[in-house]
Amino acid sequence: YMDPEQSDYDLENQIEIEADSLIPYPLEEVYLDFEEMGPSATHTGKVNVLLTAAHKDLVDSRLLLAREANFDPKIVDMENYAIGNAMDFFHTPHTEDMPLCCINVGASLLQICVIKNGDVIYTKEHAFGLYQLINDISAIHMVERETAERQLLDGTLSGNWVEDTLPIFAANLQQNINRALQMYMSTLHAERPTKILFSGGAATIEPLVDILKQDLGLEVDCFNPFSNMSINPKLDATRLSKIAPQLAIAAGLASRSFTPWHM
Repeated sequence: YMDPEQSDYDLENQIEIEADSLIPYPLEEVYLDFEEMGPSATHTGKVNVLLTAAHKDLVDSRLLLAREANFDPKIVDMENYAIGNAMDFFHTPHTEDMPLCCINVGASLLQICVIKNGDVIYTKEHAFGLYQLINDISAIHMVERETAERQLLDGTLSGNWVEDTLPIFAANLQQNINRALQMYMSTLHAERPTKILFSGGAATIEPLVDILKQDLGLEVDCFNPFSNMSINPKLDATRLSKIAPQLAIAAGLASRSFTPWHM
């Protein structure tokens, strides 16, 4: 929180002073951005300011990739905030004043994002992802990792992997989801969600989703950001629906074109 009605220049100077104690890298190695979020609910006469930091190596590598593909990047967003935008724009219905929680499980990260009334109120990343399942399948069934990953996500993986490999991963995933939810509840003194949106590559694996729906103890809804869109007839709507949860971050990034932005 900071004093209100400061100019961007004054805010930037104050943030740079305080950021040195908050960011575990030298400031010359990171990109910083900030946004005033409105009056503080806990400190009278102050405003909340959202500070975002990213290591320059992570940003620059993505900028280079985009430029090599002949794109001119204007905005670099954080994945968790992209998920929040996707939830806000593309998930309906959503009850006002009720938090909405999304668990995104990709290759190496489990990300939790909670929004309320269109604002992201909590995000965190946990080092857990599909690579663990892919590595187990590759080792047990003696297939190349790339083949295991492709067949797993395509739903063409043969053998008894659902019986002999998936249960251990599913149990670990449930443990990590419960840990992520517990950290959210402890941080914000919030109640446990009764429902989560599930996205990322893991949400395209039907046997895994079935286990979570049965054992997690709350409603699990695979997040399809395209469910209320008109799909171009040139596209395979069935295929798009299957991989839709994997495209939640991409949809959130695309939603930037619907709103004003400044640099």
